[in-house]
Amino acid sequence: ELVGRTISDELCYSLTGDNSHYGAPKNGWGLDRLSGGSSSGSAAAVCAGLVDFALGTDCGGSVRVPSSYCGLLGLRTTHGRVPTPGLLRFARAFDCIGWFARDADVFARVGRVLLPDARESGTFKRVLIAADAFEAVEADIADALAPAIDTIAAQADEIQTISLADEGLACW
Repeated sequence: ELVGRTISDELCYSLTGDNSHYGAPKNGWGLDRLSGGSSSGSAAAVCAGLVDFALGTDCGGSVRVPSSYCGLLGLRTTHGRVPTPGLLRFARAFDCIGWFARDADVFARVGRVLLPDARESGTFKRVLIAADAFEAVEADIADALAPAIDTIAAQADEIQTISLADEGLACW
């Protein structure tokens, strides 16, 4: 069993990763770059190659931001999807466990451990197709996306065409 601890920003309350007492974890892509979010220490350790993967918590971006800043694969899971016994809570209604990895194979292997009952069939429960969004793009873009949408839709239990904005996307 390997357990490590990393630096977090103070009170897990920013997206920079900076801790006023200890500084910010160093981003392996450049020491002048932020590593981002309260799980930035975990991301920085993975980015630097110190570990193959690391766990993090995400309440408001604390896995998503560091993974993007450090060029990693990162996932914030759905609420309650990964058990949280022993987790020091920040915001019970929002806390989720996630993880970081540099390598897609490692990322997937961690996912199989943390999410063992994930659907293996490769199908989707439901696919929503935003018709008004496709009407707003140029025809060649919609045509380029059509085969991918057909492939995904063929694997769905339910396909539903929706409108994102009843008043039209132009007003957004």
